[in-house]
Amino acid sequence: MLELESASGSRYSGAGWFVAAALASVGGSALGRLAGPHTAEPGLAYPLMGASALAILVVAGLATWRIVRCRADSWLLPLAALNLALLDAGRAGDVATWRVEWAVCGIALTCAAVLLFARLLARTDELQRRIHVEGAAIGLVLALPLAMAYALVEPWLPPLRAEWVTMALLLLWWGGWLATARRYR
Repeated sequence: MLELESASGSRYSGAGWFVAAALASVGGSALGRLAGPHTAEPGLAYPLMGASALAILVVAGLATWRIVRCRADSWLLPLAALNLALLDAGRAGDVATWRVEWAVCGIALTCAAVLLFARLLARTDELQRRIHVEGAAIGLVLALPLAMAYALVEPWLPPLRAEWVTMALLLLWWGGWLATARRYR
């Protein structure tokens, strides 16, 4: 019987590590925004908050590593979508150097995630690869009516950003993976 995760232990181990990584990512991002380069009142507390943000992000990285180690690779898709929302290169402001740093960081994280996910997918068996491909196909099929619906009401909605499209595609892929994995159970 196919489980929803390829972990050898508990079937909820990937979900637990996902929650830990997501909470640490949100906490680290929030502290990073408070102690970031655009703070109104820099003082002694801001370097301490910046160091705390880095420590929390290390915890997020370790939790992500545990997701990889327990082979619960499907949880990397919603985690990537969440971190893409938290990164938000546009929040760097008008300072060109910070925009470049955010863009380079975003490109590095995206490339690392794609390479890691491709490596994980290459190590899986044929059924797991088929489930991921079918999940991606379901996600793309669901994205089409969403894109057409957005086009119909575009004048009344905010401008569409590339991060939102990428996050939606990742989450639709994950949802398609869940549906396909349940079908093969």
